[in-house]
Amino acid sequence: MRRTWPTVPIHLCEHRLYSNAKKHLRKDGQEGWGNTYRTLLAAAGQSPEGWAAFRIAVSAEPTLAEPSAWVRHGMRT
Repeated sequence: MRRTWPTVPIHLCEHRLYSNAKKHLRKDGQEGWGNTYRTLLAAAGQSPEGWAAFRIAVSAEPTLAEPSAWVRHGMRT
């Protein structure tokens, strides 16, 4: 799609974004309520700023290999 329409924004389904983020957080042991990253993820669906805060937090944490890689490569909006 990006090759054909390079200037058109691509919006991914928020349910899919949430599910994939949750899966990748789980792979790095980030589970359970009260977990900082899971809390940010829960708030992410409320606004674009929420998703931005989640991206920034996950990208800034070097120990989150799975979620960080997913944010860089799989979460393109």
